[in-house]
Amino acid sequence: MPEGHRGYDCVLALDVGGTALKAALVGRDLALVPERRRTTPRAEGADAVVDAMTETLCGFARRAASLDLTVRRAGVVVPGVVDEQRRTVLHSANLRRHDLPLADLLEARTRLPVTLGHDVRAAGAAECALGARAVVVSSGPDGLQALTPDGGRRAAPPERLVGNPTGAGDAGVAALATGLADGRRRPDILREAVALSAAAVPCSVASDFDAATCRRTRPDVSVEAIHAPHPH
Repeated sequence: MPEGHRGYDCVLALDVGGTALKAALVGRDLALVPERRRTTPRAEGADAVVDAMTETLCGFARRAASLDLTVRRAGVVVPGVVDEQRRTVLHSANLRRHDLPLADLLEARTRLPVTLGHDVRAAGAAECALGARAVVVSSGPDGLQALTPDGGRRAAPPERLVGNPTGAGDAGVAALATGLADGRRRPDILREAVALSAAAVPCSVASDFDAATCRRTRPDVSVEAIHAPHPH
């Protein structure tokens, strides 16, 4: 680390992946201390994963102190269903527990303020913070999320379809590009993208889609506002 970084404020970033926990100390000029990884012990259950997260956060906090860095906050992101307002993981395959108040647990153990976020939303918010006007990310069979610096929207299909998802992403991107070129309203663009993605799933060929499925799905695609992740 360059000597000039000493004395900086920073945040401790932790990504709880299915195979690895990835952590780094991050400042305004991006990474101050290189990322470190350790295996996510999810087969051992939620308690073991939370223990590993606590050890990782505390280890990086000690590392920061040795470098004369001030950790202002820990940012923790996980996949699954996350209620960022309640600071709770409603469901995540990596934690194997429902309704886990993860931010409160980590704050009590590390004595650091913790912001909890969904990994995909956090990644999109980071892209917006670095200058992107909007970011659209796929939630797989659960639809799409469109993020802007001020928040965004989530679009979800009325049901999960079974079949070949290979061409679903490309179909969604095609609908997004067409809608933007035509100057359509953003909710309508997202609704069409989700419907066309769903219409590709019943087809055996990746470049094809089922028009009847698209027509049936489009009116029932839900589009709701979501808030940009922010510190609590």
